[in-house]
Amino acid sequence: MTLWFEKKPQKSEPVSLVQRSLYVCNIVFYQIVGIIGVLFLWVFFNNASNFTSLFLWHVSLSTAAYIPLMAIAVIVFSDYNLWTINIPRTKRYVIHGVLFGFSVAVLTAGIFIETHRKRQQSNSTHFKSSHAILGLVSWLLCVISLFTGLLAANTSALPGWIRPVFIKFVHNFFGCAGYVIGIASLWLKIDSNIYFSFISENALSATYWLVVIITVWSLLAALRSMFDQLKTLFYV
Repeated sequence: MTLWFEKKPQKSEPVSLVQRSLYVCNIVFYQIVGIIGVLFLWVFFNNASNFTSLFLWHVSLSTAAYIPLMAIAVIVFSDYNLWTINIPRTKRYVIHGVLFGFSVAVLTAGIFIETHRKRQQSNSTHFKSSHAILGLVSWLLCVISLFTGLLAANTSALPGWIRPVFIKFVHNFFGCAGYVIGIASLWLKIDSNIYFSFISENALSATYWLVVIITVWSLLAALRSMFDQLKTLFYV
């Protein structure tokens, strides 16, 4: 049996200047994801007084769930994603599902830890701040997207009156919405003491901009896919 990575390369078509530019931007994207992901975790752990702190693990897991895990899971299907460009689409489904499922599991752990920590404090309230509410909404949407993704991967088991493209659109919509709302929740806490107190104002401004770049770039292919699915639903 010949594996996909053992197949002989076929003669490739000429790469346009636009395509090359997208490849370069994709490489820059991964560098930004790496920088921001490492920066967040380095600040959290380097300035932690106690590595067993529940709050430390809440912010670390919840942040890592979105950057880098979910950001990379969303961009897997992009035509300009160099990491997966030569991988068959069926294999990309598996990679996307594993990454997204793992990110949701990490996010679930982060939220559970914070909820448990709040229960231990008699005067603390649950899900009252904008950050907490957005985080909870993001988690719910991501869980829905996870289950609809499983349905989208097994459309043959669906009733005949349910169009596969509809399930895929629902999966994409809830996944993108959960991702964006989660980033918004993260955005609200970038200037909190646990992060802002240990970096310069310039680094804080750069963090805001780089998080925006990561979010927008990772969503471009997914939004295009949603647009194509909408056209199929309403015009075909």
